[in-house]
Amino acid sequence: MNTFIGQLEEELWWHCVQEHAADNQRLAERWQTDDLAHLKERYTVLPMPDSLRPLLEKALIEWWEREKAIGTRLQVTPEQFVDEFKKAREQFLKGNDEWSLFVNRTGRIAYGAVRNMSWVNLFGWVLPAADPHNEEQHRKTGRFITALFYTELLFKYGNSQEQGNLMRRIEARWQLANG
Repeated sequence: MNTFIGQLEEELWWHCVQEHAADNQRLAERWQTDDLAHLKERYTVLPMPDSLRPLLEKALIEWWEREKAIGTRLQVTPEQFVDEFKKAREQFLKGNDEWSLFVNRTGRIAYGAVRNMSWVNLFGWVLPAADPHNEEQHRKTGRFITALFYTELLFKYGNSQEQGNLMRRIEARWQLANG
């Protein structure tokens, strides 16, 4: 089943996202190890055509319905969740185990709320750039979605060294979602 969010993601990638090739080996190698540079330098996001606005509205309504259900289950607002997540993330990045308290409490509920990394990309950095008039609202939604998916990954993998690449990828997207 293709959701409105999935349809919007496909349309924005088709109409708005330009991908650039690395012009030298050094840059290509850097993109393989620096996910943030890879996203910032390899892609340019153009403004969204007005013809996609009805699909955007449907996708946002679809997300807000999910967001409401998640908030009810978590018993927090998206802003409260993001604030708690930021503290847990800092502990994770410092190598402390205190992050696991937050993740163990919220991970089962966050699990599956965000379908995949494509949703993180859409709300975290593509949509804010493609619709600059609503950039801050999209960034706010993107931070929540990215925090949910980051929490899910921590819940699934913790600090497993095997998943280092995946954790680097979500960390880069967290940085982009925060502008």
